[in-house]
Amino acid sequence: MLHNKLNINSSKKKQSRKLPRFEYFINSGGEYQFVLKANNGKTIATGEAYASFQGMVVGINSIRNCLSAPIIRRGEHNAS
Repeated sequence: MLHNKLNINSSKKKQSRKLPRFEYFINSGGEYQFVLKANNGKTIATGEAYASFQGMVVGINSIRNCLSAPIIRRGEHNAS
């Protein structure tokens, strides 16, 4: 009985989700790039290449600042 409980607890830990996150790397050209990962670990956005780490951080912060941006269908115009 105790053995089963331990297995259940360990399987719950394996199923726990990771938080969304930015991951960065240095590409083959020596430039910094980042990807935005969803809770499930899949890449949902890829950033351009940056010459410096600081430039990449500015790019990441630009995305963070846009998180409340509206979703607009391309080609639609406001009737005013």
